[in-house]
Amino acid sequence: MQKEIINLEETNHSLKDSCARKNVILGKMNLNLVNNTEEIRGFTKRKNLEIEKFKKTLEEVTAKAQITVNENHNLREQIQKYKKEIKGIQEMKIDLERRNIEINDEKEDLMRKLSNLKQEKKQLDEDFSSLQTSTDEKISNLKKIVESEREKGKLGGN
Repeated sequence: MQKEIINLEETNHSLKDSCARKNVILGKMNLNLVNNTEEIRGFTKRKNLEIEKFKKTLEEVTAKAQITVNENHNLREQIQKYKKEIKGIQEMKIDLERRNIEINDEKEDLMRKLSNLKQEKKQLDEDFSSLQTSTDEKISNLKKIVESEREKGKLGGN
């Protein structure tokens, strides 16, 4: 029995050594787990900070993109407005060009009429001059006749 006790004590001692070694290993593993947990917490914290930074950047970019979308919408509206104005101006230009052609046609008609009137005036001036000359000649002839008659009357009355 004493042998058994010695055997049991040796087994117990061996088990105690084994347990102590395992406890040391478990302690080291626990320490590693604690260290790993801290590292993971630190890593997680850094990554969460990066994620928050990215979220903030994303929000800023999204806000800027929305502003750009709004500006683009406003620019499209302005472009449409200017296109309508340009179309109106082009229509006005076409109307003015038509009116200019009409005015030029009227001007050509008036120039022809003026030319005809000048021609008529020239003819009338020539006719008047001719009539004046003829009238002057007739008056001169009549004066000569009257003078001749006066002289005849003076001669005959003396």
